[in-house]
Amino acid sequence: MLFLSLLHLAQAGENISFGPSLSPILGTAVYRVSDTTDNPLDNDIYRAIRVGGAVGLTYALRQRGIARLLPNISGRTRVLYSRTILSEMVLTDTRLGSFFASSWGPLRFETGFDGIRTENQLPDGYAQNPYYSIATPVKASFDIKILQILAVATPLFFTDKDRLSADYSDLGLPGIGDEMEYGIMASLGGGMFSMGFQYTTRLTAYGTDSTIGVGVGL
Repeated sequence: MLFLSLLHLAQAGENISFGPSLSPILGTAVYRVSDTTDNPLDNDIYRAIRVGGAVGLTYALRQRGIARLLPNISGRTRVLYSRTILSEMVLTDTRLGSFFASSWGPLRFETGFDGIRTENQLPDGYAQNPYYSIATPVKASFDIKILQILAVATPLFFTDKDRLSADYSDLGLPGIGDEMEYGIMASLGGGMFSMGFQYTTRLTAYGTDSTIGVGVGL
């Protein structure tokens, strides 16, 4: 009964706001391919500059009055494109997704759906055909405006079953779906020019591929 009363107050006190979102991507990337050898110290490593950007729409329900006791609800829809340059490798990532989040103070939890097109072109026979997947990322973050820390776990489900699915029993980390990606990110500053660090690792049928990135717009 108390919950229904609070929910009614929240609905009466909602204030919906919309706004554009624009985030450039510029930084360095180190990409490690682990399916070439059983010894991690012998993995092939490629370095590159990562460029691109994301554009979209954000929206939020701002609570008023006693409804502020409830978590704030927000969402975003965005298109993202990035690729590497000035390197032997060419990694291209295109994404279209919508996400919904609940935040309470500096804590924020987000999930949604992402349509992804991935294309990796590496030297020495590592080139892969483009493949498509649907991702369902789950994110938890701590944000105090000038400092943001984010952890994410993302199951990926292929739309084309010609690509092999990962066998997680051989990869040392748990996973769901055809591939699994884990990441941790930290940024300092605010807005579209924050400086950040990013580490991601993807569990695939061909091994574990990891990327380290440093730059702006991460």
